[in-house]
Amino acid sequence: PPPPRPRGRRDAGRVGAMVKTHMGWAKRTIEKEKQDKEVAKREEEIKQFQRQAQLQAAHVPRVVAPSVVSALAAAAGVMGSLAGASDSRAPLAMPVRRSQ
Repeated sequence: PPPPRPRGRRDAGRVGAMVKTHMGWAKRTIEKEKQDKEVAKREEEIKQFQRQAQLQAAHVPRVVAPSVVSALAAAAGVMGSLAGASDSRAPLAMPVRRSQ
């Protein structure tokens, strides 16, 4: 049999120590997973928003603009000028559909 280990203070309650460290590790892992999930959710929302913006920009006759935002603004302006000042707000008032 292996020689008996010296039972010093550090060694006392080995199993308890292991359980404790494991609990800490598990807690940390769970926290990390939570954060990862939140980050993934946020990224998904951003992607959805970008897709929405691209869709809205696609409905407009080709407006060449450096960014999607300015494209949307230009689109709103074009639609406003076409439809007259009365419903220049109409394109922006469209409800944003979210696919869950």
